[in-house]
Amino acid sequence: MSNELVISDQSLQVAGDDLRAGVGVGSSISDAPIEALPVEESRSQMLATSEGEKFVYGLERMGGFKTHIQRVQSAVAGMMADLGSERDQRAFMARFDNDLPEPVRYGLYEQIVIGLPTFSTPVSDEDFAKFTAGGEVGRNLAAEWGSMARENIYIIWMRMNYLKARIGNDGMRIFVGWFERLPTRSQSRILKFIATGK
Repeated sequence: MSNELVISDQSLQVAGDDLRAGVGVGSSISDAPIEALPVEESRSQMLATSEGEKFVYGLERMGGFKTHIQRVQSAVAGMMADLGSERDQRAFMARFDNDLPEPVRYGLYEQIVIGLPTFSTPVSDEDFAKFTAGGEVGRNLAAEWGSMARENIYIIWMRMNYLKARIGNDGMRIFVGWFERLPTRSQSRILKFIATGK
């Protein structure tokens, strides 16, 4: 497994429409409750662009758009709940929409649909040290995960390699730039989500 991800305090280093269409929630900043966008409305918004159309039809081939988009909505809602107030969540979604181009967003959604790998191998001492050496995010996650830390780090690296294969080097640079600008609390929650699917 390549060790392409190294976590530092403000850094994740890697050698379309809006989020409403993808996960079914509004992106305007307010304190109103976040609600899932109906599946058919999400589908219609996605079909308005060629990239969204590819994503929709890809999900149809994988067993049905409705099943998969609801899974994405549910998974993201669970992660978002830990990012702070509803206003904080909406601000996060607005940054997601504004900073990440459509191909990157759909690549991320696709990784949620694909889910966790069916196996993981603990990373080496050297790779574990690289993950934890950069700052508090890596160190805190490793401490929190305890005996599962090495497997979770492997899963993060594996899933990021899959994402990079899907969105390419330029897309990955954009994703990493977005990630680096997030508060450490958000970085930590996203990495937990990548590692555990929850």
